[in-house]
Amino acid sequence: MAFIPQNVIDEVIARNSIESVVGDYVRLERKGGQNLFGLCPFHGEKTPSFSVNTNKQFFYCFGCHAGGNVIKFIQMIENLNFPDAVAFLAKRVGIELDLEDEPEARKKQLEYKQMQACLLDAARFFYHSYKSPQGRAAEDYMQVKRRLSPAILTTFGVGYAPDSWDALSSSLLKTYPEKILLDLGLMRKSSRGKAYDFFRDRVMFPVFDHLGRLRAFGGRIMGQGEAKYINSPDSRIYNKGKYLYALNFARKDSRDFLILTEGYIDTIALHEAGFTNAVAGLGTALTPSQARLLAQYSNQVILAYDADGAGRNAALKALDLLTREGVDCRILVMPNGQDPDEFIHENGRERFQGLLNQALPALDYQIYLAKQAAATSMGSLDILAYQEQVTDLLAQEASPVVRELYADRLAKEISISPASILQVIEKKRVKEAGPSPKAVPSQERSPVSAQLEFDQASLTYLNALIEDNSLLMRPELRAEAEDFPVSMRDIMAQALALGHKGKLTMPDFLSLLDQAGAGEKLSASILPYFSRLTKAKLRAREDYALEALRLLRLDRLNEQREEALQHIAAASDATSKQEALNQLNNLNLAMSKLRNEVQDDQQKNG
Repeated sequence: MAFIPQNVIDEVIARNSIESVVGDYVRLERKGGQNLFGLCPFHGEKTPSFSVNTNKQFFYCFGCHAGGNVIKFIQMIENLNFPDAVAFLAKRVGIELDLEDEPEARKKQLEYKQMQACLLDAARFFYHSYKSPQGRAAEDYMQVKRRLSPAILTTFGVGYAPDSWDALSSSLLKTYPEKILLDLGLMRKSSRGKAYDFFRDRVMFPVFDHLGRLRAFGGRIMGQGEAKYINSPDSRIYNKGKYLYALNFARKDSRDFLILTEGYIDTIALHEAGFTNAVAGLGTALTPSQARLLAQYSNQVILAYDADGAGRNAALKALDLLTREGVDCRILVMPNGQDPDEFIHENGRERFQGLLNQALPALDYQIYLAKQAAATSMGSLDILAYQEQVTDLLAQEASPVVRELYADRLAKEISISPASILQVIEKKRVKEAGPSPKAVPSQERSPVSAQLEFDQASLTYLNALIEDNSLLMRPELRAEAEDFPVSMRDIMAQALALGHKGKLTMPDFLSLLDQAGAGEKLSASILPYFSRLTKAKLRAREDYALEALRLLRLDRLNEQREEALQHIAAASDATSKQEALNQLNNLNLAMSKLRNEVQDDQQKNG
């Protein structure tokens, strides 16, 4: 009989968020806190009594009393036995199961349990060493130099590895075989075969997974020397690229964003100050797996990395990975080269909260770095270098509205006309794009190509409208089909008609996409965007709907402006040219007014 090792089962459960799995079968809505509700799929009901707890990762129906974890849900919904349900979920997240014969699998299961128990005993050893006289230097370092309280250090299980070649291994080898200590990286052997402790004379940080299970350790030296940090090597139960420090605490925080730091001490300091939504990487740059894990728990991440060059480079790499996962990523600008730990101890919680409130969106952060790079040794700004770098960034921006808004901002900053900036940007875009592809007549375009027209403003407005159809009752928020890109107008006319009746829901909109012949591919491309909007944005949906509607109208005015310029060029007489010029002037005035309103909106909405 095939047997699935417990560590594999744990990995399958950890990789399959119950919200995501249940969401494939049940339409869930958040009613507050960590609970989601929907109609139970196991018995008929008209009022939702089926709940999913995203914090504890289980489901329960108050009507039929069905309940359990993600594996139990798949067993019930797909009518599968336990091994088949595990295999189903493993395939869902790309885990390959190696179903071994029972005796061998049970042997590995025993080793797995021994490894977990060994880690716990090692953590106890480190903790008692920290509290003993030999740990006095570690205690002084953490409580005096790093200014962390005994209470928070106890919460995080901070310990000390004695300055000894075999103190830990001598203790653990009384209970566990040598192979377990070697596999966990707690002990190593020299070229001559002599065993020694891997962690020596270091402050020790236990690393837990998101469910609070001990997986590994990180160790920090207290003075000068190489390898400031060393970490447990990868093992059967640990891969540092797949876990985040303190996520077991941060996932319980009620705030709708996470703070990502570079290290253990920064994270502990933030937790002590009340920012219990802080997590950290584990000795490496952010990995794709960690980015996916962050996206699973939050739609928004604020990077609180060190202000040095390494921190900036790490922030840019993390920014790229998180953006690919659909996370709204912002970057904290740390003043005076400080790290979060230093700043919060010197300036306090409220000032750090102020930094969080001013965290920069991705493009703003890149422009900030461009300005830093263009600063001269005399403290002035190299205007040409700054303009070159910023226009390079804006040339990569897809939205013409965003390009124009930031071009205006740059023009005011360096006292150059916006038209000149835009001209430079467009030349760079043409150069990067290469030869223009042959135009496809509009009647030949397939429905799939139309999905490219679903820009951010359209999706933001749609999401707000689906959340609250009554927005259409407000004159300033009432969109018309003509406000949207040409390819969207037919479908938006139908969606707005449903909205006026108070009947526009997400399933209704997806049904409209299906009827348009582009449902599956188009749905797949836009649904991740809807899931990215933070709870804060949904609470302020009126503000975001208004900003989006203005951006949409700005796009339409820009299209009309292009047409007016073509009319001027093609005018055959003075009267026609003057009419086109008048139209262009009116459009410029309207666009200027809208741009100012959009800038006000963006400052208001952060």
